Amino acid sequence: LTYSTMKKLFVCAMALAAFVSCSKDDVQGPALDSGNKSVSITIANTSSATRAAGVTTPGTNDACADAKDLQILFADASKKILKIMPLVAEDANSHAEYAAGATEEDDNGNTIYTWHNVPAAVTNVAIIRDLDNVANVAVGQSLTDVKAFASIEANYLTKELNKIFLYGENLQPLQDTGVHTTINGVEYRLWTGSVRVAPLFARLEITNIQCTDLGVTNTNTNPNDFGYDELVLNSLTWTGSKGSYSIDAAEGATSLTTLYSQNNKDVTNNTQKDSAKRVNYWTADGLAPVTSGVQSKVWSWNITPQTFTEMNLVFTADAYDYVLADHSVALKVIDLSTSADATEDNNFEFAVENIYRVSLDFTEGDLTGKEGRCVQVTVEIAPWTVNTVHPVFGK
Repeated sequence: LTYSTMKKLFVCAMALAAFVSCSKDDVQGPALDSGNKSVSITIANTSSATRAAGVTTPGTNDACADAKDLQILFADASKKILKIMPLVAEDANSHAEYAAGATEEDDNGNTIYTWHNVPAAVTNVAIIRDLDNVANVAVGQSLTDVKAFASIEANYLTKELNKIFLYGENLQPLQDTGVHTTINGVEYRLWTGSVRVAPLFARLEITNIQCTDLGVTNTNTNPNDFGYDELVLNSLTWTGSKGSYSIDAAEGATSLTTLYSQNNKDVTNNTQKDSAKRVNYWTADGLAPVTSGVQSKVWSWNITPQTFTEMNLVFTADAYDYVLADHSVALKVIDLSTSADATEDNNFEFAVENIYRVSLDFTEGDLTGKEGRCVQVTVEIAPWTVNTVHPVFGK
């Protein structure tokens, strides 16, 4: 062949190669050049030092998160994060990597989310909620490190229930279904996984502190009956196997609150003569305790799973018609129980995904000297699961 002929053949070959390349890209899309896949994730539970308590809205039995608040983390076999996306995507069915597909529900009402053109390296996923970006999750991090950071109690101790970090991870690598899906003329092999999104903490809520019979004996005519007229709550602390917790006084205050009897005698040591303010209870928002449901705010702690040790309330007591030999009285809760008639120590355990709700109702007979009296608190346990705890006082 002459040089001229060879040159023409070479140019033709180059043009043909360019034509083939362009045709493949335009018609079939980039996925056919790789091992990319479609991924479907089923999510079963979505819906639309001394550590002080937070004053927060009480928890409910609702599903623990709205899908719009969640993110999906795509990770490789070493659990290194390769991509972070909103769980609920804004666009769908594009040729871009991690293109969001349509959502659907399975027979159990669980939501299935699908992504197409996912890189072959993705073998693990996690679903998180971190609305305040406390964990600062980023590409390149490990899922293991994200979960560990999200479990640090101090980051979430006093947060509202809807701001607590949630985490869920597929317990085994994504599974190849052997099924192929075709999106915009591009064929992908379908891989599936299942994730349960849940809090990594337990939650303790105190709804009210109340001396139900405060001063009752001082309002009758029997001269041999004696009771208290005021109880100044100086401190409330409780401990578990992993920490110590408290309700802190307001800034500048020397005590938490004062509980009053109905004895409104006009004497110097009556510190509250306004009958409207003479209440025998204290709540986080000032509303009276309720017998069904809860008031709008509670004292709360989002805590690491642990064993309850004890709770101590220290008071300064006073009476209007006689002089107390000792003004220091205390109340001690030695345990929690789900049964109102429990009388023995049961080493109560706070478990993740449970809300433990306590109403601290006690009587004057439950108070004793500085050492405190043994009190057993019954816990009523109610996805978060709410558990209500009732105090049962020892004698």
